[in-house]
Amino acid sequence: NAIRTGGIMFIISFIGTAVTPIIAKKVNGVRRWIHIFGFTLQFSEFLKTFINFPVTYFLIQNKHKYNIILILICAFLCVIQPDLGMTFLLGVHSFSLVLFHGDNIKFYYNIMIIIGIFIVLSGIFLAHYAIRRVKIFFGKESGFQVNRSLLGIANTSLFSGIGNTYIPDSHCDFIFSATCNYFGIIIGLYIIMIPMVILYQIYKYRENLDTRELLIVFGLCFQILIQSYFHILSNLAIVPTKGVTLPF
Repeated sequence: NAIRTGGIMFIISFIGTAVTPIIAKKVNGVRRWIHIFGFTLQFSEFLKTFINFPVTYFLIQNKHKYNIILILICAFLCVIQPDLGMTFLLGVHSFSLVLFHGDNIKFYYNIMIIIGIFIVLSGIFLAHYAIRRVKIFFGKESGFQVNRSLLGIANTSLFSGIGNTYIPDSHCDFIFSATCNYFGIIIGLYIIMIPMVILYQIYKYRENLDTRELLIVFGLCFQILIQSYFHILSNLAIVPTKGVTLPF
């Protein structure tokens, strides 16, 4: 039942992501959010998670060409919004399942090169805001959000924070920094450890799951890990900011 529900959720999120560039209002030069019954939804957030289910199905059925087509279409839907961060997360999540499954790896390596070129070329769509973030990362321009994030963490003690430091998007893009500000560095370190603990539990109890269950659980947990660390590293200015949130 859980797998069937996951498949249905993938179809819904796929359709929602596909229609987003058509019906969504443009906000800051991008079309990512749809307003439904008073809620604002970003369907690509669901897509990058629930793609886990069809990718697992195609891997088990050895339908690798269908898998590649699916991943490329989903990546394209994220690019045209445009959303390079979501494209990156979706691609890494999908290919982590491929590597974990370990079948027909050489075929996927060649496709990964093509997708890498595809993401680079997609910079044409993303240049209006992505280039500035890269310049900020390399110190060519000043970045207010990143500077406030680093300032807040630098002035936080181990066991207590300094409260609200007026970090922009502290409810979304800078959750890790804001959490350290309020609760201290120790809690920040605890957040860093959580994804690794989750993956260890999967490794510990892997023999209790069949191949399909193991792939699904691993994919979901690895997606949490890669998104968490991308968010944390961007808050620490180790990688360019890409508007990636911290998973709940």
